[in-house]
Amino acid sequence: MFLCTYHRVDPLSMIPAALFGTVSNIMVGANLLPDSLQIGLLEYVNAWGILTIIAGALTIININRIRSKYNDHRFAALFGRIMSFTLMFIAVLGHILMPLSAYMSV
Repeated sequence: MFLCTYHRVDPLSMIPAALFGTVSNIMVGANLLPDSLQIGLLEYVNAWGILTIIAGALTIININRIRSKYNDHRFAALFGRIMSFTLMFIAVLGHILMPLSAYMSV
């Protein structure tokens, strides 16, 4: 998303690789746990990661649509910066603060 915001390229080809890496992490992590049928922190963090990747893909699609249909590059860059910071905040919230709060409560 950073590339699309600042450099006017279409990085949608990176999304399947990111989703493949996320799903393989889910499979490895679920196999390391003794009882993977129970929903736990690992599944929540992995689902949060998948939703973050999908939100990034939708943001890239919207940025490209604003650039191509409305030919407004400045608004597309502003929209991309705002959404980049929003998704960074969501990623930090879900991948750092959620496991840290679970660790501190035990």
